This record gives sequence, structure tokens and C-alpha cells, in this order.
Amino acid sequence: KETLKVISSWVQRCDPQSVAADELILPLLDTVLYDYSRCIPDAREAEVLSTMATVVDRLQNNVAGHINSILDAVFECTLDMINKNMEEYPEHRTYFFRLLEAITNQCFSALVPLLNENFKIILDSII
Repeated sequence: KETLKVISSWVQRCDPQSVAADELILPLLDTVLYDYSRCIPDAREAEVLSTMATVVDRLQNNVAGHINSILDAVFECTLDMINKNMEEYPEHRTYFFRLLEAITNQCFSALVPLLNENFKIILDSII
């Protein structure tokens, strides 16, 4: 959890055009996303969603090519967590919608090529 906070802090202060951001942060986050998607719901850190939102907000179009893999890793499993009981996982719920907001505001063009069904699921989750 603390490592994710350090990553978020670094991303907030780095140059979005930096090669280091693309070559250092994104491969590291691939590992984090893999772990997030495969562990049990109670072991999933909400900070992963917060970090992803920060990365998307700061790196903007530099991360657009990775939006699909981010959504593949976090979208469905997080939606399953927050839809079952509206009182469980409040941090996940907040950061999940913050991530969707960041993607919509910074990388909307990455959502356009999604299959109609996937796009509909994203819209339904917001509504």
C-alpha cells in the first residue's frame, strides 16, 4: 500500500512526457494490476485504483494505449465487489469512479474502440 502511495507521489511530480514514466511506471503497474485482478476481494487494495486514477490523470494520452489492460484488470472484479452490497468497500467504490472519471476526462479516445458491450457496461456502471 505504501509503495503505491510512493508511485502516486512520483507520478504527480514527474514530467508526463518523460520516458521514465512510460518505461518505469507502466511495467511496474502491470505487475500490480495482475495481482489485483487475481487475488480475493478482501485482499484487493483500494489504493491500486487510486494510483491508476493518478497515473491516468497525470500521464493522460501517454497512457491511452494501456487503458484497455487497466480496465481488463480492475473493471469487472471491482464492479462485482461494489455491486453486491452498497455499504461494503467504500474506498474501492470512490476510487473506482475516480478512475472512470480520469479515463473519461483524459483518455476518452481509448474508450471509443471498445466493443459495444464493454462500452455499455462502463456506461451502465456510471449511471
